[in-house]
Amino acid sequence: MSGTIDIARLEAAMAQAQTVLKGALLVGSIWDQSTGLPLVGYNSNPVAAALLAQLIQMLDQHLATSGFPALDRFLFLQFQAGKAGLAVLHPHNLVQGLLIDTTKTNVGVIMSVLLPRLLKAI
Repeated sequence: MSGTIDIARLEAAMAQAQTVLKGALLVGSIWDQSTGLPLVGYNSNPVAAALLAQLIQMLDQHLATSGFPALDRFLFLQFQAGKAGLAVLHPHNLVQGLLIDTTKTNVGVIMSVLLPRLLKAI
């Protein structure tokens, strides 16, 4: 992608998540981090995408003012009720956010199979 966003690649990245996670993928979006607006999605939740975009921006700002290094490629959040969140920070200011049911898959699949594929997808 040079200057323009290749929507087909974004859709392929979302399809990759669906294929690996099967029924464990609850929600997925890829959005422009600067606007928080979703570009592609699966059971997409635009409010959640905008909120996560804001959270990533705030976290980056707080890390910088605290003298910590900036975020690199991903965030993994373990939630209550058997849910996990994965945010992959792609090039071109794109973020892929996923809400995953960890009762239907495990963290090993997420981190060892899914994440490496998504890091190469865009």
